[in-house]
Amino acid sequence: MSFAKNRGLIDSNPCERGGRLYQADRTDSYWKDADFDALLSAAPEPIRLAVISALWTGQRQGDLLRLPWSAYDGKHIRLVQSKTGRHPIIPVGEPLRVVLDRTPRRGPAAQLARPAVDVGRLSYVVGKGLCEGQHREPDIS
Repeated sequence: MSFAKNRGLIDSNPCERGGRLYQADRTDSYWKDADFDALLSAAPEPIRLAVISALWTGQRQGDLLRLPWSAYDGKHIRLVQSKTGRHPIIPVGEPLRVVLDRTPRRGPAAQLARPAVDVGRLSYVVGKGLCEGQHREPDIS
């Protein structure tokens, strides 16, 4: 249409300056503190480790699952992001530090956030559970 308008073949382009057709309302798609408290109080330790690691680092699931214990020095987490290749140095907040320090290492090459549960199930609980606005207690069985 813009091609035809620019060449004088049509007088107006009905698609020009159409504006937004969609208005996003995500007010019910974020987790409230009570939602996290419910999940963390009911979740087994591997799930708590994965959720708190994601919350306090902001990293992608795949990057956290590949993260070795050697990336954590007690104050920072150093990693390579798979999507961008960047090497962020992430300060470790107190809630994450407490969980990491009490988590047993499973060997020198063990992965930090590798849960002993089905990752697909973890993705469902974290990604689909309360995020879809279905306010209910998390099912992590």
